[in-house]
Amino acid sequence: MSEKDPQLADQMKQMLGGMGLGGDAKPKEPEVKVPPLETCRNCAEPCSKPLRCSVCKAATYCSAKCQKEDWQFHKRNCKRPAPQPTPDQPQPVEKGTKSEPLRPKASDSEVVNEDVGTWYRHRDWKPQDEKKEFAPEKVETPQESTSSGKKKRSAWNSAGTWEERSMLPWWQEKLVAAIKDISLESFAGTSRMLGVEQVGKATGEAAIVHIRGTPRFFFDLHFEVEIYTKYPRSSRSCKGVVKVTEFSNDLAASGDAFPVEVTMESEGDKPGVVKEFVPKMQDAMRKIVGEYESQAEAPAGGPFPGQLPPAQTSK
Repeated sequence: MSEKDPQLADQMKQMLGGMGLGGDAKPKEPEVKVPPLETCRNCAEPCSKPLRCSVCKAATYCSAKCQKEDWQFHKRNCKRPAPQPTPDQPQPVEKGTKSEPLRPKASDSEVVNEDVGTWYRHRDWKPQDEKKEFAPEKVETPQESTSSGKKKRSAWNSAGTWEERSMLPWWQEKLVAAIKDISLESFAGTSRMLGVEQVGKATGEAAIVHIRGTPRFFFDLHFEVEIYTKYPRSSRSCKGVVKVTEFSNDLAASGDAFPVEVTMESEGDKPGVVKEFVPKMQDAMRKIVGEYESQAEAPAGGPFPGQLPPAQTSK
């Protein structure tokens, strides 16, 4: 071998070493690519131990706090993933593709003979019964009960379990009769007189109710009394109004005075009306209350025939 041979060998070794193919050069190790860490859906920071949404399995979070903060936005798109088709279950085929299954043949389909009725002829349907005009039957009240010839009850309540009648007309008549004649010959220590000009219409509720033979009554009324004051031989008068704001059975049972409002053309007459006229009117109203209570206890056929059902008697 010539002297040039060792030199040529060294040059070749150096050339191959520079290219990474030399015999003495160590081969480079292949680089291992590490997958990037998943980022938090809320703060966008890498998640070393990501928390995954239990519904959609797609959203990841670095902590439970970030998951709670992002829920107000994520809940709009969060949904369960579509189930994966099993090997036994064929995948759905879009309509119009070549792999779309053909329609079943007539021999492959089952024909069931069922009676479908006449529902498809609903436009031809007509009611069997002819239209009739409704006319309510008149109920005669009062009506003789079958249990006793003297006892009277309504036809719709012959058993006498419950009966109610409005007593507003009765109260109107009694209030007018009891208050219109109240007068004062000497008003407020003078020779003037005080009289009642008119008793207004009573408004509110008033009724006597019989429930299974037990009478109950109630009333809650409002009315006004127009009064006047004048000298006996004078045609001039001073007018006023006494307004009863509450006249009820609860106040009557408590014994309290019935509240009133007094308005007079002359303010100087108002104290005298409150002191002298109002107490007399209150006494007259309480007498009517006592009479009203006696009506609730009175048997039918008394002052108000047929007004109330009779008390139940044991057989």
